[in-house]
Amino acid sequence: RPGIPDSIIGRFEAKLQRLSPGYAPRSARELVHWVEERLLVPEAEWRELVSAIERDLDTDVGPLLSEAATRLVRVTLGGPAVVAIQALPRLARALERKPAELDPRSAAPGIEVPAIPSLAAKTEGPQADLEQLVAEWSRFFGPYSPARLEVVFGLEPERAEEILKTLAETETVVVDRLRVGDEAPVEMCDAENLERLLRLVRARSRPSFETLPLDELPVFLASHQGVGAGPSEAEDLRRRLDRLLLYPAPAKLWETEILPARLDPYYPEWMDALFQETEIAWQGCGVRRACFLFPADRELLGRLQSKTEKGGSSGDGSREEEATLGELFVDPAGRYGFEELLGDGAESAALAERLWEWAWRGKVSNTTFAALRRGISFGFKVPPEAAPKPASRPGRRRRFDRWQSSRPFAGDWFRMPEIGAPADELEAEELAKERVRVLLDRYGVLFRELLAREAPALRWARIFRSLRLMELSGEVLSGHFFANIPGPQFATRTAVRKLSEGLSQDRVVWMSALDPASPCGLGLDAWKGRFPARTASNHLVFHGSRPVVLSRGGGARLEIEAAADHPDLSRYFEFLKVRLTRRVEAQHAIDVESINGRAAADSAYVEALSTLFAVTREGSSLRLRRRY
Repeated sequence: RPGIPDSIIGRFEAKLQRLSPGYAPRSARELVHWVEERLLVPEAEWRELVSAIERDLDTDVGPLLSEAATRLVRVTLGGPAVVAIQALPRLARALERKPAELDPRSAAPGIEVPAIPSLAAKTEGPQADLEQLVAEWSRFFGPYSPARLEVVFGLEPERAEEILKTLAETETVVVDRLRVGDEAPVEMCDAENLERLLRLVRARSRPSFETLPLDELPVFLASHQGVGAGPSEAEDLRRRLDRLLLYPAPAKLWETEILPARLDPYYPEWMDALFQETEIAWQGCGVRRACFLFPADRELLGRLQSKTEKGGSSGDGSREEEATLGELFVDPAGRYGFEELLGDGAESAALAERLWEWAWRGKVSNTTFAALRRGISFGFKVPPEAAPKPASRPGRRRRFDRWQSSRPFAGDWFRMPEIGAPADELEAEELAKERVRVLLDRYGVLFRELLAREAPALRWARIFRSLRLMELSGEVLSGHFFANIPGPQFATRTAVRKLSEGLSQDRVVWMSALDPASPCGLGLDAWKGRFPARTASNHLVFHGSRPVVLSRGGGARLEIEAAADHPDLSRYFEFLKVRLTRRVEAQHAIDVESINGRAAADSAYVEALSTLFAVTREGSSLRLRRRY
């Protein structure tokens, strides 16, 4: 095998031990979990970790360390080290010592030693396997001297040699001259880590990737997600939704903004057919927010908390709600039409309101997207102008007809199954990796700020550990793919290859500020104040990497970065045309108040707009209508 350079080993260990920029724990809870995962952090490495936290957070970490210290202790083995309280009994059993003999002390000055059960006696339980504990500890290092086992764990040389022999015979570790150079010492290394290091050595011979300007990010995301892909067919809807599974967007935006930006044209009938022909479903994920998913993917979204659950003191209310759901949905796996759920003496409006409340919390859903579409049309409420039918109709039928246009009548309603906790840590890790794959499929490149708009289970803090493991296994790559993004970035090999080949600068795309591909609201310093706020009424148009139109207030205020006689203006104004002609919730007119800070009626762009729309002057404003 080739020798491994010290520089590669250093970078590898920095990421393994979360010392690399952007990798350090960011909260007390995360720090405690990390120390618990490490099993034992020698004093010198603990200081390095604290320095890394200070560097990444760029603030006083005293409060964070004090909070973490309530669940950490310093112990004395071969030398001082930091251990999580939960790991202390196992460590004591492995070393065949009493916990008190490890001399546990406060992990931070001024913090009392936490209460440790059975501190004075050996912890009950089976004898821990010291070889297994050393093997787990070794996973956070590259090659190291076998003598280090004596120093860290306080072992006799004979015992350390015995452990090394056992781990080598089971091929858990490799013992050899592993570094570059004829005079390299004989060292031990975790077998999986050695494979990863050799992969890094091979990767070093490949051409290096040149970091792209941040301005290239929007056009990359748009291209990756199929925004502005051109003429489309029904089958394209499946491909576009594949990239958007589990994304929590305002329900109204799916058919008015997000899908029309990716499909030209978009027909709601395509969505209705997709729900009939496949197992795709929609689920509420917050008030008036919904995502698309398949039943098998629901556990990836995680369990949504209700208001009472967040409060933590309304257990009776939660039980009452479950009882009500059980009365309505007698068969938990059944499908019920609205009329079936509407019992004698019930009001359609009250039932519809309750169903939507449950839907936003992920407790119920409907077999059709048409139900959601109808709810959007009426604001998920009974319209006040709904008139009662003649009294000659029977009571129940009269109520049913009275609210027919305002309630979710299409399709059948059903209970969403409860999501249980993972069976073990292995299953939890596999779920986390699947979430990473969903996100990589959506974006191609991942970084902390980009995931702030995702559901809680798919945000950075929940998937970062899995990203690190997948990076080390070679499934994803890390690097500086786009400039001016703080912290680590991860990407698929396909995305890196696409970035290396270059992005088209002729593509014109438009998107809502709330689109998954939108740069609005990312909180990056390099873009501060450059794009509109991340609200539903704002839009952006890009020509390649250049923002050419910024629209605020539903088109009321336009900023156009192109001359009034630019040949591509018709392409730049396509987003306005779509809003007037789309198949769902089309607008009757768009009022433009200002263009580039001047009254719209006095703008040089009036002529260009008049070729695309029926334009009338309304004082200093322009009213745009569809041209037939």
